Order: sequence, then C-alpha cells, then structure tokens
Amino acid sequence: QTVYEKVKIIHDYLVDNITYDETSQGELKHTLLSALIYNRAVCEGIANMMHYMLTSVGVESQVIDCIDKNVKNTKTPYKERINHSAIKVKTGEDWYYYDPTWDLGRKKLKNFFKTKKEFSKNHTLTFREEEVKEPEIKEYTNKELNKKIKKVVKDQKSMIIEKEERI
Repeated sequence: QTVYEKVKIIHDYLVDNITYDETSQGELKHTLLSALIYNRAVCEGIANMMHYMLTSVGVESQVIDCIDKNVKNTKTPYKERINHSAIKVKTGEDWYYYDPTWDLGRKKLKNFFKTKKEFSKNHTLTFREEEVKEPEIKEYTNKELNKKIKKVVKDQKSMIIEKEERI
C-alpha cells in the first residue's frame, strides 16, 4: 500500500468511528487514550490517535497546533488563539495537512490531503510551519485523488466481504 492509501484508510476509520467530545471534563479528552478507549476525544486526542496509527504503519507524521479561523465569541486576542490540533503527513518529499476533527462524520472530505496554502484558508498555522515548503506540484490532482479514494473504498469493501465469508 502507498502512503496515501494508508492515510486514507486511517483517516476513514477515525472520521467514521470517533466522535467529538464536548461533554467530558478534565484532560483525558485531549489524549489518544480517550479516542482509543472511548471512541471520543477533542481535536488533540484525535490528531494524536491519527499520528499513532500512521506511525504504527511506517508513515511519517506530526501533530500540529493551529488557530481555527472559524472560532467566534471569544475574548482571547486572535494572535493568542492556539486552540486547535491537526496533523501533517509526509508523502514523498512533501508535507500535506489533514484535519480529521473537522471531517468527523462526513462523507465528503474537506480537510484531507491539503497543501499548506490550501490548509491555511481555514486554519492559521503557527510560526513552526513557516519552514515547511509548499510542494512545487501537488502529488495528485483532484481527479486523481478522487480515483484513488474510490479504489481504497472498493478495496476496503472487498476486505470486509472476504472477512465475512471466512466467519
């Protein structure tokens, strides 16, 4: 499997099985354990879960802090709002950005395989991301990306059917 296919499978698992935790108190909801054990977490826990899963299959990734441009009704000055976690994944020589939290429960992926420029349309990245270079050419066009998504989904369905036949 390619890096892209591994990322797609893991991303799909998260957006289909994890829910955003708005009710729990304390720090647990910020952790990988919350996502792993309770299938719910906030953005930090979800991004950490994706990082853990990607690392376990040999894919280089990093959890990143950013500012959610959609935050409203806050008294915190804009420049001080590091309030969101997402993830970047190395594909070939380039880094691409993902926000599994914003894709939870969605069938259409809006925050998947984004260049830094694309991701910055609705996320303000921290200064740590300034050194990340924009890919000269995006590895896949949107048409190619959709084709790959369909292939991964078809492969997942085949694996499920094969598993059911063995049972």
